[in-house]
Amino acid sequence: MKTIVLQLPDSVLLSEQELQELLLQKLAEKASVGQQPDSATVQVPAKDADEIRHLIGLYYAEKAANLVDKLWDENGWTAETMHAWVQEHMRTPYRRESAA
Repeated sequence: MKTIVLQLPDSVLLSEQELQELLLQKLAEKASVGQQPDSATVQVPAKDADEIRHLIGLYYAEKAANLVDKLWDENGWTAETMHAWVQEHMRTPYRRESAA
């Protein structure tokens, strides 16, 4: 028996039982079409592929949020820092050429 550890963001709305059932279903589908369980490619229905992409997106969003939080803490930024950034005027001054 293999043990699989999967860490997902808190925003994923699947219970442990639902994840286990999904994994078992996918393994059964692979076995029924004669594929090796350890093969690198898996044919997945479009709806499942969309859900997998969504989960991957949540994973990377969580990773990006953690990186931003780390920068925030390392640099000692505050809400006032963010407000000052919003108020900065960083537009390049453009000069209108006079029509001669």
